[in-house]
Amino acid sequence: PVDSIFEDYPESQAKEYFAKVQAVIEDTRGLVMTYQGELVQAYYFSNGGGYTENIEDVWDSEAIEYLQGVPSVGDIKSESYCTIETFTPAEFIKGLQKIEPELSVGESDVFDSICNIERSEAGRVKSISIGGYDFKGTQLRTALSLRSTNFILKQTDGGEIIAVVFGSGHGVGMSQWGAGVMASSGSSYEEILKHYYSGIEIIEYSAESL
Repeated sequence: PVDSIFEDYPESQAKEYFAKVQAVIEDTRGLVMTYQGELVQAYYFSNGGGYTENIEDVWDSEAIEYLQGVPSVGDIKSESYCTIETFTPAEFIKGLQKIEPELSVGESDVFDSICNIERSEAGRVKSISIGGYDFKGTQLRTALSLRSTNFILKQTDGGEIIAVVFGSGHGVGMSQWGAGVMASSGSSYEEILKHYYSGIEIIEYSAESL
């Protein structure tokens, strides 16, 4: 809720932010996004790692024109643009076994068993084979608590497995960080929305308009 601003910021700053939020609400009251006369599915997330994702490459979905990948250059200004997670081979295997309990691969062999990595155009892992089992990128993200499916796996000389992760979130729709940077650079809310949701229209809502 908007009132939570007063819990997160000093009073003077909270009042300023609250006033801005209220102004935005009033300025956009009654407006909706549509595509070919239908209300859109306005997915959003924290940080795209530089590029958003096609919906069909993330979830079991048909392609949707306004939910296709677009550049999101402002993401690089966020601390969540690139994060690194480190696992011992035992921790890595334990994570995989949350998805495939019967996975049986030695700690010294697990990294070398990684193969058949399929990536989307945006660079996110769609599927990957480890220890003879196939995993979806979304499964591995959940199992290892990674911020996104846009990751690269490396092994250190000491045997630890490192996941270098770009972005934060599922990647479909609007990047909040990218949108924030566009706004700071002078883009209007309409320009931002039409960038992240290609081909949409913003109209006054009424039963007759849909």
